[in-house]
Amino acid sequence: MKRKLKEKDAELVRAREQNLVRENKSQNDRMDKMTKAIVCLQRMSLVDAHSKYMAEGAMNVDAKRSMEDLYASYHDLGGNGIGTKLHDDMIHLPEQKYSN
Repeated sequence: MKRKLKEKDAELVRAREQNLVRENKSQNDRMDKMTKAIVCLQRMSLVDAHSKYMAEGAMNVDAKRSMEDLYASYHDLGGNGIGTKLHDDMIHLPEQKYSN
């Protein structure tokens, strides 16, 4: 009887472990998908900012700071390539004065 109870307990432990492994994999997959979506949105924001500020030929200090923060996060999440080119173009733009 004790042996059967131990076997049943071991079965339950294995089943719980398998469930935890499945849940962990599911959560990791979901996080990977969310990270890819965030990187995509960040790239789109960099493209939009690049289009705007390259056409203007200058960029104000606050916009540059925001772009730097956005790019840092983009890069940390694994984005690179085109985002780096866009960042490098914008960082070299002259700083525009605020208009009153």
